[in-house]
Amino acid sequence: MTKTITSPYDVAEHLRTPEEMAAYLEACIEETNGEAALSEWP
Repeated sequence: MTKTITSPYDVAEHLRTPEEMAAYLEACIEETNGEAALSEWP
């Protein structure tokens, strides 16, 4: 089995406009049916 190489990913670096930010948050809420808390990674 080979190892998967990953790198850090910060979605904030890709959300440039208020519209993109709102769409991202709406997708998160939709994905979790509004039940999950969004939190920041340490």
